[in-house]
Amino acid sequence: MPVKRCLSPVKRHGFPRFAISDDPKWESGHHVHDNETELIYVKKGVARFTIDSSLYVAHADDIVVIERGRLHAVASDVNDPATTCTCALYGFQFQGAEENQLLQPHSCPVIAAGQGKEVIKTLFNELSVILPQVKIANIFVMGCICLYVSHSLLRKF
Repeated sequence: MPVKRCLSPVKRHGFPRFAISDDPKWESGHHVHDNETELIYVKKGVARFTIDSSLYVAHADDIVVIERGRLHAVASDVNDPATTCTCALYGFQFQGAEENQLLQPHSCPVIAAGQGKEVIKTLFNELSVILPQVKIANIFVMGCICLYVSHSLLRKF
């Protein structure tokens, strides 16, 4: 599935967002993103997700895709706290899919990194190292990297 359009830094909704969470008691509460699709890489531990009304559990090296418009909540597991890296994207479109759509309808949003695990791990680790030094122009590049990771991972499904 070739990318028809990549991220655009001039969209009115802002730039891609990248965040790291390693608070063992972290919970997001239920919320919705109208314009963003979130990719959440579980670096270590266990994270629990409620997406719409379904419960999911993600373990180290899983990626969770939360598409725009989905009511969701995220919480770190109390017995095996999670460290997560979240990349929120918008303004992309793959051929044959709606804008900001990564998953096929009714697909499981928790995906094991599998064969691409080392590449995905390295990319998210690099992003978390450069995050404090990122200039606003580089956020666009970061978003494209996250989109590439997700596209590479999901094209086998």
